[in-house]
Amino acid sequence: MIHLLCSTKSLDEELLQFSNENFYLFETLKIEEGKLKDLDLHLVRLFNSLSVLKKTILKSQTELHSMLDLLSLPHTGRLRLNYSNHNIWVEISPLPNYNENLKLGFDAEAVVDSKNHLLQHKTHLYAKNKSLLEKHPELDDIIFINEDGFLTETTKANIFIFDHHKLRIYTPPLKCGLLPGIERQKLLSQKKISCQNKEYLILEKEVRKIEVNSLTDIMITNSLMGVKFGKIW
Repeated sequence: MIHLLCSTKSLDEELLQFSNENFYLFETLKIEEGKLKDLDLHLVRLFNSLSVLKKTILKSQTELHSMLDLLSLPHTGRLRLNYSNHNIWVEISPLPNYNENLKLGFDAEAVVDSKNHLLQHKTHLYAKNKSLLEKHPELDDIIFINEDGFLTETTKANIFIFDHHKLRIYTPPLKCGLLPGIERQKLLSQKKISCQNKEYLILEKEVRKIEVNSLTDIMITNSLMGVKFGKIW
């Protein structure tokens, strides 16, 4: 763990408060060839959250970028940037291993309130997702739905649903209650993707849980895994 900045409270004091549900934001970045992938996009999201949620700005985006540039990074790995009202620190670890064909599923507790604006920001609340995965060791990830039965995201990724007939891929809009993922943003910006020698249009669209089943082709994305494919089990 590398502590970049300490202002009014010690890191130990912060961690104690976090364990008691104190608020903090974080970004998880892929280390690729000794560099942080999509650093600018991650910092834009972080500072947008700091602004929207009216949190303390400890360093400017430019200053934080410069601090991260000075880090000695491994050739590959994962960097987690943590940002509270009093501290900024990073944790560096190996990249997780992801299966090629992901097994996805649902859980009765995996329901969110689309009106909870915190779902659109990467906060400490995401740590609660780990308990859902521990309940289902047979699955690679759990899909959330909102109060109206629409898909939102998984515990660690954005979700995309294939419509092979129309050659379209649908991802839930943010109003359903989900994080604006970096890979999701990049895919929506490029508008199309080639898959199995076909070109698919990528669109935002609400998708109900009852519209997907074990035959549905699903794509999930995050900054560490990139793009992976899966099915509901």
